[in-house]
Amino acid sequence: MASALGATSSRNTRSALSSSVSVPILEYESTQWEQASSQRNIARVPEVSGRMATFTVTRRAERGDKPKQLRKKGFIPMSIVDRTHTTHLIQASITDLKNAFGSTDSRGMMDVQIEGDSGVLKAMIKSVDSDPIAHQILSVTLQEVAADDTINATVPVVAVGHSDDADAEGVVLTAVTTELKVRAKVSNLPEAIEVDVSNLHPGEHISASDVTLPDGVELHQSGEAVLFTMATVAEPVLEPEEAPSAYPVEGDTPEPGETQEEAAPES
Repeated sequence: MASALGATSSRNTRSALSSSVSVPILEYESTQWEQASSQRNIARVPEVSGRMATFTVTRRAERGDKPKQLRKKGFIPMSIVDRTHTTHLIQASITDLKNAFGSTDSRGMMDVQIEGDSGVLKAMIKSVDSDPIAHQILSVTLQEVAADDTINATVPVVAVGHSDDADAEGVVLTAVTTELKVRAKVSNLPEAIEVDVSNLHPGEHISASDVTLPDGVELHQSGEAVLFTMATVAEPVLEPEEAPSAYPVEGDTPEPGETQEEAAPES
């Protein structure tokens, strides 16, 4: 598949955390790409309904404004890595970037249009660099993908069904792990993996190897990872408080050779 990107340049990117809405992020290696081990958080992104909108970006000169200067002007320095692993410098306004993040599907897929270039690129979020104190996005890296690309991805796990035992007093259903690492083509990657917990009983658990994955999706982690457990929690038994010991009154302590009665103060 030919890339629609033109001039090239390269730079390293890193990932960081801030707080609020989480967006799926991919990290890639060689021709088989790896999704980040967990969904990372970025500054708050507004919800966008309807079909995926096209995210329009502009190229930025390698010797142009520094990233800090761009952010002061309301733009976020970005880069996009094409399918030949070439990195291209781009930029977008913070408003357009947040809207684009809000319009992605659960896999973080978006349509990207570089001004002046022909064709629209399918891309996913590779990394987000942000200030966790100021909750400010510093830079973003995107990765061009195709539907037949195979990736290793982290997918949310959702419990479905209801166990009658869960209604019993003291019985608690716990989600130990909220995601699974899987391997699949982009076109086969599920938005979430449903796990039936209706047959779970106290003292039992569901492991990753117990989950039936969709066609074309393979488990890409240890099958021993525990996803859900059900246990009976006993009410704590409160020990009775000990009565406070009586402190001796001055003069009550007998001297050597003196009885307790003799040591008692005269009334």
